[in-house]
Amino acid sequence: ATLHIRRLPDGGALLYVFFSTHHESSLLCYALNDRTGAVTLKGKGNLGVFPNNEVGGGYGYPAFAWSPDQKRLYYVGVKKIVRYTFQDDGLPAMEGKGLACTNPGKSGRGRGHAVLSPDGRQLYVLTEKMVPAGTTFWQADTYDCDPKTGDLTYRSALDLPGLAQECSEF
Repeated sequence: ATLHIRRLPDGGALLYVFFSTHHESSLLCYALNDRTGAVTLKGKGNLGVFPNNEVGGGYGYPAFAWSPDQKRLYYVGVKKIVRYTFQDDGLPAMEGKGLACTNPGKSGRGRGHAVLSPDGRQLYVLTEKMVPAGTTFWQADTYDCDPKTGDLTYRSALDLPGLAQECSEF
């Protein structure tokens, strides 16, 4: 499970609780009262909006990457990346059909594997590769992100053969 607080233009805030397994995902959205700290359930995400099998391919747990302006959310797996914007109730709505990962691979359980640059112009994805056979190494893929549309374009890959399997967080 992961938690994220999203500040709203009106000064309010929403707390997102995301849970994912190999087979399903769930998102709960809570309104936060800044004065009292109280949380109130605002909405439950439709499980169908997070296509786990398409995104993760049964390997690892897909992760969220938030744009710095908090207006977009990327659901990143080892097979596909899906972009979301937000509805009036604060819950995400899918934009388009998603982008197939340029270098699909595998990723172990519970490992974070995506982050947007501070300016929101690059998305970095860490993927566990199983090539050559019998060797595990990591690869960091870079996608350029259009700041206006949120569209992603593959830019480059960096092999990390010396990175131990236990060192997969970044």
